[in-house]
Amino acid sequence: MPGIAGIVDFNQDSASMDKQIRRMVKILNHTSPSDEEVYISDHAALGAVHLRVYPFHDLVAEDTNTAIAFWGYLWDQEDLKKRTGLNFQNMGDVSVGNLLLTLYNKEGIDGLCNLNGRFVIAIWNKREKVLNLINDRYGFCKLFYWVTPQRILFASEYKAIVWHEDFPKKIDQQGLADFMTLGYSSQDRTFFENIKLLPPASVATFKGNENLSIQKYWDYSFYSEDDPLWLEEDYVGQFAEILTKATQRQIDSNKSIGLPLSGGYDSRALAGMLDRLHFKGEVKAFSYGNQYAYDVVYGRDIAKNVGYEHSFIPIESTYLRDHAERFVWLLEGTVNCLNAHMLLTYPFIRANSLNSVMTGFLGDIICGSAAWIYSVGIRGGTDDEDIFRRQYDVHADIMKDKDMALYMKDNIYHEVKGKTFDTLRSRYFQCPSRNRYFRSRYFSTHERQRQYTSFNLHIFDFIAEVSSPFLDVEFVEFAYHMPPPLAIYQNVYRKMIVKHLPKVASVPHNDTKLPLNASRIRKGLQWRWEGLIRNPLIRATIGRRYAKMNDNYLNTHEAISTGSRDFVEKHIRNNEFLAEFFKMEKINELLDDHINGKAHEPSKITALLTFALWGKMFVENEKPTFK
Repeated sequence: MPGIAGIVDFNQDSASMDKQIRRMVKILNHTSPSDEEVYISDHAALGAVHLRVYPFHDLVAEDTNTAIAFWGYLWDQEDLKKRTGLNFQNMGDVSVGNLLLTLYNKEGIDGLCNLNGRFVIAIWNKREKVLNLINDRYGFCKLFYWVTPQRILFASEYKAIVWHEDFPKKIDQQGLADFMTLGYSSQDRTFFENIKLLPPASVATFKGNENLSIQKYWDYSFYSEDDPLWLEEDYVGQFAEILTKATQRQIDSNKSIGLPLSGGYDSRALAGMLDRLHFKGEVKAFSYGNQYAYDVVYGRDIAKNVGYEHSFIPIESTYLRDHAERFVWLLEGTVNCLNAHMLLTYPFIRANSLNSVMTGFLGDIICGSAAWIYSVGIRGGTDDEDIFRRQYDVHADIMKDKDMALYMKDNIYHEVKGKTFDTLRSRYFQCPSRNRYFRSRYFSTHERQRQYTSFNLHIFDFIAEVSSPFLDVEFVEFAYHMPPPLAIYQNVYRKMIVKHLPKVASVPHNDTKLPLNASRIRKGLQWRWEGLIRNPLIRATIGRRYAKMNDNYLNTHEAISTGSRDFVEKHIRNNEFLAEFFKMEKINELLDDHINGKAHEPSKITALLTFALWGKMFVENEKPTFK
C-alpha cells in the first residue's frame, strides 16, 4: 500500500538505519507502479511509497531541524496557500513535504493536526531526538507501530514491521475474539499482541527511554440546543452547497474517475454531484454482483441518467478461491475475506486506465441512516444500557457468545469472554453527547466504520488515487450538527437529492424499490404491484424482469459450497494453526453442515478462512504467490 514507514533505534547507526528503512519501503511497494523516498540519519530513518498516479510528490523532506514523511490526501488547497504563504496552482506544483514543513514551522504540531484530509505524518526532531506520529482526526489512514525500549518501528502496513528478527509473533487473543465476533479487531488491536493501530486524532511521541505517549487532539461534536436554529429547507440547501464544495475540492478535470454505483444514496449522490459540477474528465461507472441485483440494475440506470458509461462486474462462485488470499495479504487480516470480491475491480480499473476512484464511504452513517432504530427495536427507548445491548447484538453478527463458547478452545474463551462487549460499551458512553442517536453514531464511526467499513477506501489505495467527499472536514461537521429528527432516516439527505440532483433521484432505491422523487400516486400503487408480482402468471409474463431482481449481490454461501469449496476446505479443515485456538471437531462439523445445506454460516466460515490464511502468511511466513 502507498504509505509511510520509519524506524527510530537509539542503538543503531545511520548505516543500519539505511538498510532497515529500505527494506521497509520495499515491502510497502508491492502493487501498482510506485516510487520510494527515504530519509536517513543516526538513530532514525523515514520513508514513503506512493503510486505514480498519485497527485503529490516529495513526500519526504527535511530542513535544518526537522525531517518529515507524509502520505495521504489534503483537500483544502486555498487554506494551505493562506496558512503557508506559498503560491501554487495545484498541489502537484509543490513539494508536499516542504509545504508541511513550512506549516509546521509556522504553527507547530497543532497546524498539522488542523488539516482537511485523510493522512498520516511522521516528524523527526533532529536536535531533540524526538519522533511524533500524527494522523487525521477520523483515523481513516492506518498507521501501525511496534515499540520496545530504545526502538520504535511504524508503517502503514504492518507487514513492513513483522519481518524484524526481534519481533515476537504472539497472537492477541482478544484481537482474535473481537474479529470472530464483529469481523474486525476493536480499539487499537490487531492479531499480533505487539502491533498496535494508532487511534484517530492522535499525536504520538517517542523519546527513547520513555514509552510511546499518545495524546488525542480532537473528538467529534454533535448538534446541541445551543446550535443555530434553521428550517428543514435551509439544511437541505446547506447539504447541497457543502457537499458540492467537498466534491469540488477532491476532483481534477485532468483525471479519469472510476465510480462504483449501487442503488443506495451515497454513490448516486456523488454521480449527481459530478454531473452538477459539469466535471470535464472521464467517468466510468461500475457495479458488481449478479446481473439482476438491485445494485447492478439501479446502478446502471443512474449512470445512464447522467450520461456515464457503465460496466457490470460479475461475482462468480470462484471469487474466494481466486482472490481471498491476496485480499488477506493486502489488508493483513483486518477485514473478513468474504469481501474479496472488491479485487474484481482491479482489472477494470487497469483496463480503463483509471487513475482515481471516487467512493461514497461514510456517507450513510453520518447522514442519518436509521436502520439501527428498526433493526434493534429501540424506538422510544430511554435506557442506554438496553439500547446499547440491542445494538451490540446487531454488530456482533459473526459469532455470538454461545458460538464462541462452542467453537473456541475453553481456556481462550474464558480469557476473552465479555471483553468485546465491554470495549464497545465503553466507546458508546465515551461519546461527548448524551443524545442516544449520536452515541450510536459515535461508537459505530469509531469502531465498525474505522476498523471494518473503511476497507472500501483502503482496497482502492493500492491501485489508484482515492477521493471520498463525505470525509471532508466541513461536511462531517455539518452532517453531525443536523438535528436528529431531520437526520434520522436520511430525511434531509433524500430531499437534497430530490431537489438538487433530480437526474439520480428518478432512479429507484434498493430499500423501497421506488424513485426518490416518486409521486404519491406511484407510492400508492407500489404495494399493489408488489402483490401482483407474487402471482405466478404475472411473474411468468409481464413481471419476468422484476421477479428475477434481488438484493443478494454477493452469494458467499454458494461460493463456499461450490466454486471455492476445495480452496475453503483445504485451508480450514483440520488446520493446525486454527487448532491452536479452536475446537477443530466443531469447526469441521460447521464446515460440513454449511456445505451440505444444513446450516447457513458464510460469515463464520470466511472469518475462519481469513484467520487461517493470515496465519499461513504472517505467522508461518509462507509468502503468497498471486496470478
